[in-house]
Amino acid sequence: MFKRIAKFYMSKNRRERVMIAVIIWAIALIWFSELSDNNADLNTQILALESRRDSYKNVIAQADNIHKILEKIRSVFDPQKTIKSADLQLIVESCAKSAGLTYSMSAANTKPADKFDLHTINLYAQNAAISHLANFERELRKREPYITLQRVSFDGSKDGTIDARYSVASFSSKE
Repeated sequence: MFKRIAKFYMSKNRRERVMIAVIIWAIALIWFSELSDNNADLNTQILALESRRDSYKNVIAQADNIHKILEKIRSVFDPQKTIKSADLQLIVESCAKSAGLTYSMSAANTKPADKFDLHTINLYAQNAAISHLANFERELRKREPYITLQRVSFDGSKDGTIDARYSVASFSSKE
């Protein structure tokens, strides 16, 4: 086969041989360029995988510490004390009334999350004194970690009262 190619190549005049050689070199150059691009992509993927592997190794090395932290959390957390959306509504309303707030409240919004349901209520207190808002927050904090304040924003007025927006969250176990 090589003899036939050599015979074909030698049967051409000098100009044709140069053009054939240039075409072969151009094809080889394009081919090597594609190979190097593929090699670069492969190297990038290998580096990303090695980085993930190192991260996983670090997590595995910290497994004992993670288990200790988890056990500490479990000792504080009781799945039977989680608060459902209706109960959250009642508790937030009770805290707002006992704090003396004039308020409006949204219905509880529930989102599923693995083994739990996450509940959120928005409360808007109008023309409240800072002491009333502090009492409301104090009452809610008594129920932590089962009820938490997600977001709070205050708008003051000229007469010394405050309009407050609270986003209160709780969770309930699906088990």
